[in-house]
Amino acid sequence: MDTLALRKAVAAGVAGLVLLFFGGMAYAQQAQVTRSNMFYPLKKLSERVELAFASDAVEKADTHVDFSTRRLAELEELLGVRQSAGFFGTVFAQDGDTTSEVDVDVDQSAVADTATDMVAEIQAALDEAEGIDNLDDIRSLLAKIELAQEAQAEALSDIDV
Repeated sequence: MDTLALRKAVAAGVAGLVLLFFGGMAYAQQAQVTRSNMFYPLKKLSERVELAFASDAVEKADTHVDFSTRRLAELEELLGVRQSAGFFGTVFAQDGDTTSEVDVDVDQSAVADTATDMVAEIQAALDEAEGIDNLDDIRSLLAKIELAQEAQAEALSDIDV
């Protein structure tokens, strides 16, 4: 094999890996990618990169609130809330006027860890708020945090614990 063919093969391989990596990162951002998914470390890595590119305390705090919202979506996915699941693994599937129970395995460790991360992201946003000088930015951030916490409280109140 000549060097030109080898270079093309290496370039094609590298391009393929780059496409696979970025495709995996795009997929990893979905709510169904939870702690039990093999792409979850890629999701967390992309979030660290996103946070590293945040330009100031306001953007970092907003990003933490967004991550907290992602953790809520993951929590709902783990619990099957989108299908009205109970905490102990019962999904109530509704078909017209009939409601039936379906058993689902719930990874309670993943649920607990995800809930802990959700709260930690709000705390990280509040920690970042300490570095914000502009009063309007602080008010805006606190309003965003309040909305996120209300959504979390509402979602969690619908779950049988």
